[in-house]
Amino acid sequence: PGLMLAFTGPDAFIYDLYELQATASIPLVDSIPGWPSAWADGISACTEWDSVSCILFHDSSVVWMSLDPLGVPGKPELFGGLPANWKGKVDAAVRWDENSIYLINGAEFLIWDISEDSVGEAIPLSSMVGWPKTWSTVDAVVNLGGLIHFIRGSEILVFDQAAGGFLKGHPLKFASK
Repeated sequence: PGLMLAFTGPDAFIYDLYELQATASIPLVDSIPGWPSAWADGISACTEWDSVSCILFHDSSVVWMSLDPLGVPGKPELFGGLPANWKGKVDAAVRWDENSIYLINGAEFLIWDISEDSVGEAIPLSSMVGWPKTWSTVDAVVNLGGLIHFIRGSEILVFDQAAGGFLKGHPLKFASK
């Protein structure tokens, strides 16, 4: 509880959301059992699958990863259903609710209905009421208790699922120390 696994290039670190601190980085290939050697350069997106696993994307391939015990028990598989203009790449992903994961590429998102194992049509991010006109990409997304945090560079934009909209005053710049 309160811990988030974050990835940057060929490394990962555990981020404590309460203490706002990260562990030292750990090399993916050497530290995570079963990590695909072809993915030594890192991943393109990651999101929670359930309380003990997450789903990782490397361009158009996907694999599940166990968080307890930490490891990748299977082999990467091709993820079908991505639009041609996405060129087989998922930039960010977020578990939106119990039945859906939002996949993002550039200025578009699509909804993966995991209960039906189907992917919908791509939708412009700008169709979300309140989406900043200056945002044409997203670097990462995380759902923290119904608050969806979209991150781009040093900015963050938070969508409140319960209220059905973005928090006022967003996007905000990250504070620097």
